Amino acid sequence: MKVAKVLFRLALYSAFFWCLLLYALFQGSEYDWMEPQYRPEISAENSGNREVFRGLLVFVAVILQVVIAFFFSRKEAISTVILFGLIIVFFR
Repeated sequence: MKVAKVLFRLALYSAFFWCLLLYALFQGSEYDWMEPQYRPEISAENSGNREVFRGLLVFVAVILQVVIAFFFSRKEAISTVILFGLIIVFFR
């Protein structure tokens, strides 16, 4: 039973951190790696696949935070909320 709890916690935290990592990696434009003179004109519209994927990652991360808050300690829940907030602020 204890092994199942540890594996459940590991799976939740792994999924949560992967969501945060992918959210940070998909920040910006798909042309950010190019030199400025070679970039095509980019519209200011945020309706691309990248923004949809980032929105989905935020949704999944929030669901995982709720699950973490219900099953684990309050300290762990608060630390995930703080980490999530920092990632959102710095990688907007």
